[in-house]
Amino acid sequence: MPESISVRLGITQTIPCQYIDGEFERLVVLAAEEIADDFKYRHLLAHGFRRCGDSLYAPHCPECKACVPIRIPVQDFKPSRSQRRVLNAGDRALTIEVIDQLDRSAVYPLYKRYVEIRHAESSMNPVSYEQYENFLFSHWHQPKYLCLYDEKTLVGIAVTDYLEDSLSAVYTFFEPEYDKLSLGTYALLKQIEFAKSEQKPFLYLGFQIDKCAAMNYKTRYKPYQMLENGHWNQYE
Repeated sequence: MPESISVRLGITQTIPCQYIDGEFERLVVLAAEEIADDFKYRHLLAHGFRRCGDSLYAPHCPECKACVPIRIPVQDFKPSRSQRRVLNAGDRALTIEVIDQLDRSAVYPLYKRYVEIRHAESSMNPVSYEQYENFLFSHWHQPKYLCLYDEKTLVGIAVTDYLEDSLSAVYTFFEPEYDKLSLGTYALLKQIEFAKSEQKPFLYLGFQIDKCAAMNYKTRYKPYQMLENGHWNQYE
């Protein structure tokens, strides 16, 4: 069971859900007067929270429980046959570098192309630089960036929060023309490898949402754990 932590929280207004048509969403968020830091973050992460920009939040919807926090126990993870094929193809074609600092303005065009082509119908589009900054980056937490290169060309970035006892996969974006290499899957598998190499027990993936095509893939990475009724239950 996640360790207890005492923080002040707030609840947002109820608005139409961005993931499931006909549903409504509401969030519980770290209160504005609370000073966010990595200590609070890692404890709230274990309680089902997620970071978006400077905010820490979790679903607190009136009548829907579709969003279920999910994480990978990386030491137990075993890639499937298809995931091994993705890893082998990516390792042959690409190189990967983990960095602490990112030239945000230089990689924004890559993010913009990705969202406009892969998520044209989502609430993320139309894209703006302000939305990009407010979504991925934080004043109080420094992510790491897993950068994918085709020779010297940057073709993908996985924004990954690095904490004392875990990693959290924040967002991955890549050149849409490299879709044949399944870069989203490849980047997630490399984040699992990175967590294992850094001896972090868990990689958090955010929320599994079975009813949303863009958010129902996370149970393909096995075993996985889901936070249900305050307990992390493992599924093989």
